[in-house]
Amino acid sequence: MVIKAILAGAAWVLTPTLALAHHAMGGQLPDGPLTGLLSGLGHPVIGIDHLAFVVGIGVLSASARLGSGPLLGFVGGTLAGCLLHVAGAELPLAEAAVALSLLVMAGLLALGRSPAPGRLLVLAAAGLAHGYAYGESIVGAEPVAVGAYLVGFSLVQAAIALGAAGLVRSLAAAAPGRLAAAANLSAVLLVLVGGALLIG
Repeated sequence: MVIKAILAGAAWVLTPTLALAHHAMGGQLPDGPLTGLLSGLGHPVIGIDHLAFVVGIGVLSASARLGSGPLLGFVGGTLAGCLLHVAGAELPLAEAAVALSLLVMAGLLALGRSPAPGRLLVLAAAGLAHGYAYGESIVGAEPVAVGAYLVGFSLVQAAIALGAAGLVRSLAAAAPGRLAAAANLSAVLLVLVGGALLIG
């Protein structure tokens, strides 16, 4: 009962943020390379679901000592998912898949190391769902705006994940026990956000 109340509260708090998640330019379609780039830079940051997942990738990379593989798998998936949306392909239940991906990331953080091929495939599939959601705000734009948008969200995701990984490594260097604590805290936050999305 307490967990459900927490999730309901989180959904209520997050609803305005999630409503903005596909409209980094105030609902306007990017009309050139600059607006495409700015929209791409903004989308993963203003959507709490996307931001939480990308931070989770950084924490996973550092806490399980996985290097850049998780980030590359996810970013590759987001590029493919966005292009699928722009091309008019349908991805059923994409928003539910984004929410579920947060719970999967929480599980990966809780488990630590897992077999590399399976982990990368899961992260690429999660990227497909997130990228499809990113594509919502660029459908119908000129190709140059789409290209700049892809560059923007790829760069900001890499910066956020690498920054989170660097922070976790710094904390672990000062006190090795903090590595597991950072992974566990991230997992809890991901469950809260993912659960709020699913019941919201």
